[in-house]
Amino acid sequence: MILQVLPALTLVIAALAAVLPFGAGEALRACLSFMPVIIVHYWSARRPRLLPVTLIFAIGIAIDVLTHGPVGFWALIMLAAAAFAKIEDALTGQSTAAGRAAVYSITMLAIAGFAWGVSSFYTGQVIDGQALLFAGLIAIGLYPVIAMLLMPLDRLGASTRSTMFARGG
Repeated sequence: MILQVLPALTLVIAALAAVLPFGAGEALRACLSFMPVIIVHYWSARRPRLLPVTLIFAIGIAIDVLTHGPVGFWALIMLAAAAFAKIEDALTGQSTAAGRAAVYSITMLAIAGFAWGVSSFYTGQVIDGQALLFAGLIAIGLYPVIAMLLMPLDRLGASTRSTMFARGG
């Protein structure tokens, strides 16, 4: 039971890290905001049933409220990341790690571009997208590190399920 909560718990921890006031500049704040997006992408590609869209939406709304941003912005971005992850998983299937990494890189740049477009639409003017592009590039670089941290949790859940089914339970 507790293993089924781990993806949600990792998303909550990433969301808390994203909203804490570190006194950082705009670029670092944008990078921190992408942490939950990385978590959503990872679990949506690997175990989508353990991270339901209602939870993703609720965490996104919470981030918006806690950061005094436009309500629905990060919820929309994280839902887009979940959708991209599912499409990416369907397209790559059992391809090589390098192939999946390349597709993830394109996906994260698309997410950063989508965030820029939604931000521009919200403000009614074309905004400077350097911080979001920088955050997207950092998210590409951080993904292997975060994936290595999450893989033991993912494997722990997989081994528990296989043991459970081996016993006939």
